[in-house]
Amino acid sequence: MKSICRYCFSILLLMVISAKNLNAQTPNENTPVPTSADTSSWYNGLVVGTDLLNPIAGAMGKDYSSYEVSVEYGLKRKYFPIAEVGMSKSDNTSDFGPVYHSPLAPYGRVGINYAFSQSAKSFAYIGTRVGFSNFRYDVSNMTISSNYWKESLTTSLNGEKSNAIWTEFIGGLRVSITNHILMGWNVRAKFINHVKQTLYGSPAYIPGYGSNKSKTYGIQFSIYYKF
Repeated sequence: MKSICRYCFSILLLMVISAKNLNAQTPNENTPVPTSADTSSWYNGLVVGTDLLNPIAGAMGKDYSSYEVSVEYGLKRKYFPIAEVGMSKSDNTSDFGPVYHSPLAPYGRVGINYAFSQSAKSFAYIGTRVGFSNFRYDVSNMTISSNYWKESLTTSLNGEKSNAIWTEFIGGLRVSITNHILMGWNVRAKFINHVKQTLYGSPAYIPGYGSNKSKTYGIQFSIYYKF
C-alpha cells in the first residue's frame, strides 16, 4: 500500500505541475477565462462525483471494495463544502488464521475543500473530512485458548456490532475535460478517532476507512459532473 501511495503521489505531483503550466499559459480565443463575476459570486455550481478506483480494485480481487458518490457546493470558486456517502465490504484472512467478513455497510464523510488556484482547465486543492460508519462483521476460524484447561476451541462470531469515527486530510487535483465533466486524483491520510470495542476485540476492517489501524492512507480517482 505504501508503494502504491508513493506512486500515486508522484503522479499527483506531476499533475499539479502540469496544472500550473496550464494556468501560466496565455489563454487563446477558445479558452474561457474566469471573470470577476465568477470569483465574486457566492454560488459557483453543484458538483456530483463518484470514485472509480476502489470499485475496480474490488473487481480485480482485492480483499475490499467500496462504492462512493459525493456532492459538493461551490462558494466563491475557493471553498467547496462536501458530503461523501458510500457502501463498502471486506473479506480478509489474518496472519493468525481468523477470517474477517464485513458485509456491505454504509459510511459517510462531511468536510470542505479549499482550492489554491484555478483556471478554466484545472485546480489543485486541500481538504479535510470527518468520517463515520455503523456496521456489523463476522469472524470465522477464530481460536480461543484456555491457559487453565490447556485446551483451545475454534469458533465463529456472527453479527458483531461496531461503529467508528475518523478524520482525513486530503490533497488533490482536478482537470476539466468538458464544460461539465471533470476528472481528478486525491490522496488521503486517515486517522482513527474512535472504534467501538466488542467483548472479543475490535473489527479488522472499517467501511470507508480501511484496515483498523491508528492511521492509514487512501487514494481515489474520480469523475465529476458540474451542474
